Parts: sequence; structure tokens; C-alpha cells
Amino acid sequence: MKTKILLIGLTIFLVNVISVNARETIKSCYENWPPSGKNKNRYMYFPEDGSRPYGSIVEISLSFTNKLKLDLNIERDSIKNCFNKMRNGTIDIMANLIDKGDRRDYMIMVPYYKCNNCPANGHINLGISKKSKFASRVNEFKSAVLSQDDYLRIIGTKFTSADQHDWDVSIDDYFQDIENQLKELKKVEVVVQKKEKGVLFEREVNGKWEWFDDGDEKKDVKYVGEIENGVPNGQGTFTYPDGRKYVGEWKDGKYNGQGTFTLPDGSKYYVGEFKDGKLNGQGTLYDYSTNEIYVGKFVGEFKDDNMWTGTKYDETGSILYKIVNGKLE
Repeated sequence: MKTKILLIGLTIFLVNVISVNARETIKSCYENWPPSGKNKNRYMYFPEDGSRPYGSIVEISLSFTNKLKLDLNIERDSIKNCFNKMRNGTIDIMANLIDKGDRRDYMIMVPYYKCNNCPANGHINLGISKKSKFASRVNEFKSAVLSQDDYLRIIGTKFTSADQHDWDVSIDDYFQDIENQLKELKKVEVVVQKKEKGVLFEREVNGKWEWFDDGDEKKDVKYVGEIENGVPNGQGTFTYPDGRKYVGEWKDGKYNGQGTFTLPDGSKYYVGEFKDGKLNGQGTLYDYSTNEIYVGKFVGEFKDDNMWTGTKYDETGSILYKIVNGKLE
């Protein structure tokens, strides 16, 4: 199962890598609107040398196409011709449009910037040609709309070069997508592993306790139970070479939850709650003399392996003392 999942992940990785080099191009059109007069804030300027245009309308157009991982190509033409191209579908989108006349007959309007003096829907819009293949992705365009503050920032920016715009869909975005997809696959793998039951051994190597698939019961601590990601997770039994035993819940390779710890002869040593491998929560700790004779118990709350709040009894059940917040009363 794990191999199959990894193969699926590899397939997704390859598909995404290929897509980096095979991005779709989306076409737009606009006339030359230098940043002057009424176009001071919303403009698109085409340099005389034929290089890429720049301006707030360019930046707004790219804010949509980059999110959809599309390469943007902007043609220079008159507004009238651009609208005709939108009618016949030879271009796909136009930004900085108001909703008026018959435009809705051949465009899908995506409102993005509120405009007090704008007719119809009261916004500046991105128009998508109804004959464009991208018309089916209108919901993606809508989800790419920025906040009004973002548009104010764009409109307030002085663009003087196409180099100020991010024309390329970031390769990092693709690899982030791949990483996210592999994380999702890892979640699937974890779900599969939660159902696994098996045997593990714990032993000290170079001063650090580690888990292994095989070991020696006479030397190593043995675990039998549920396993996730190569360590105990769930319900299991942990047996020491000398016969001591823990039976209960585990999380990330540590005692965690409800459990019972017993001595080699089977006598109870602790019954109660654990967290991160330590006594934490409500429980009962049994006390024995050096010759293993029961001499009492502590009942109450534990904190990081210490008696925190509760009562200590002797072997007859009489109260010896009480502890509150780690201190004797």
C-alpha cells in the first residue's frame, strides 16, 4: 500500500513538473493608455520599442492570471477592435471595464473594484469572452479577486517599467502545490498505518532510546500493539526484560492516555493517566517495601511523574498525609 501511494505521489509530481513547461496562454487586449489626465491611476502603456506593457491595468490583469497559473499575452489595439475580438473569442479577457451597453451579451463580468459612479453593478470589472475556453473557469476568476485595499495599493503604485510586474507564474508555487499534495498523500498513508498491529523493540543506542522492528526479548523492551509511523500509537503492551509491564494507550511512541503499570510478580504499581511518557492526571500509585510488601498508596493527581494533589494512605487505609499543588498540607 505504501509503495502504491508513493507511486501515485511520483505521478502527481511528474505531471506538475511537466505543467510548469506547458502553461496555457490567456490573451488580452487594450489600447495605449498613457498615465496622464483621467488615466492617471488606471492606465496601460505600451512602450514604443514593442516591449511588454506596464501599468495598473497590467498589474490587475496579472493578479488574476497568475493565481490561475496562466501566461498573459496582451495585444495592443483600439478599444473598439478589442471589443470585437471579445465578441468573436479571439481574445479571452479585458480588465478595467464598466458594465454597460450590450457587453454582457458577449462577456461574463467579474466585478473586482467598487466604483461609486459606475453603472449597472457598481464595479470595475474583468470581462471574460463567452466564446473563450476560459469562460468555464469563471468561478476561479471570482475566487482570485483581491481585497479593495489591494486594488487601492495597485492603483496608487507608479509603474514605470514592465519589470515591476511578475509576468511569470512562480515555479515555487508549483512545487508548493506538489508539497501540499504529497502531504495529503501522507495523511492517507497514516490512516492506513493506524490499522497496523505488530511488534517493536526499544533499546538504547548511543545514549538515545530508539524503536526497532527486531530485537532480543532478554535484553530489549518489547512492544506488542498498534503501530503508526514506526512507533507505538494506540493500544499496546510494553514488557521489560525483568517482567515489568505497561498495558494501555500510546501516542507517538510514549505512554499517553489511560494505562496500568505492573511489577514483575503482577502487582499493580500505577493505574491511571499518562501524558508524554509520564504520570500526568488522575491515578493511583502503589507503594511497596524493599521486600515487595504492600505498604500503602497515593490516590489523586499527578504532574510530570510527581504526586501533585491527593491523599497518601498506609496499608490499612488510614490517611498518612495530603498533598496540594505539590506541597504537603
